[in-house]
Amino acid sequence: MIDVSSVRLIIAAATKVIGASSPAGDDLVIGTGAQESHYKYTQQLGGGPALGYWQMEPDTHDDCWENYLKYSASLSDKVKSLLNGAPISASALVTNTPYAAAMCRVRYLRVHEPLPVHGDLDAYAAYYKLHYNTPKGAATIQEFLDNWSRYIAPVIS
Repeated sequence: MIDVSSVRLIIAAATKVIGASSPAGDDLVIGTGAQESHYKYTQQLGGGPALGYWQMEPDTHDDCWENYLKYSASLSDKVKSLLNGAPISASALVTNTPYAAAMCRVRYLRVHEPLPVHGDLDAYAAYYKLHYNTPKGAATIQEFLDNWSRYIAPVIS
């Protein structure tokens, strides 16, 4: 398990590198990790395909590159810089936490709906559910809020 204080710093640095730093965006990324893995697991429990603290599936990772990042040379170069010369691969989500955080933020950058207002936890939870987990996903808005309280709130209080 990674220390949540450390992961906040990693997220802030990664989103700054890719030019997508914002209080609400960074909060969504930290909340997504708390919900998806509790910052304990870098591979999906039960043998599923999701990888990294943000439990991004390889297909989602690859889709971000094929259908979003390849159309923005500036953004893709910034995200690639977090790979430190390693090839673009979903497996990096397991071993490279800054890259995994940036890819979570990239997933949210693809959403046309504006980010929630900074600090609105209910809105973060609903945004996560709709745009990251999807309406058919197993997670719930209440789980997101509970995991925020359990893993994030004690660190930022």
